[in-house]
Amino acid sequence: MKPLVVLLVMLVSCLSVKRTEPESVDSRLQRFVTEFFLECSARRHDCKEALATIESIRVVDKLSDFDPGDEGVIGRCYISVYRKKIEILKEVLWKPDRYIRALVYHEIGHCAYDLDHVREPDQLMSEYMPGMPALVFRWEPMLAQFFLEIRQSIVTGK
Repeated sequence: MKPLVVLLVMLVSCLSVKRTEPESVDSRLQRFVTEFFLECSARRHDCKEALATIESIRVVDKLSDFDPGDEGVIGRCYISVYRKKIEILKEVLWKPDRYIRALVYHEIGHCAYDLDHVREPDQLMSEYMPGMPALVFRWEPMLAQFFLEIRQSIVTGK
């Protein structure tokens, strides 16, 4: 009887362990997700719970629900009742790391924090990716604004 109780306790404890990061992250994007964690820590923001709501962050040849009107879309956050996932087009991997990092952060903003696009062109949540000069010379102000938007979304419960 005791071995059965021990087995049940072990099973229940395994099932109740909370994830602290997405279940599956493409190895080519893992370091950008890790950098996001580090940015959160540096800004005293606990992002583990929010990131754990994302099931996967994948690199794909084609976005799952590509529509001809989506020309120029290079990444997407999909949210359904049961799961959230991020897809990044494979062609983006040829871009500089700063560009990929910005895109991963942008999609995490949508998926983990329900952030919308903003009108300002040189912001991480802009509908269009900021150009390389902005990603090089305005990265810190862009990040500060991004984390301000995250804090506001948490406070307002959006």
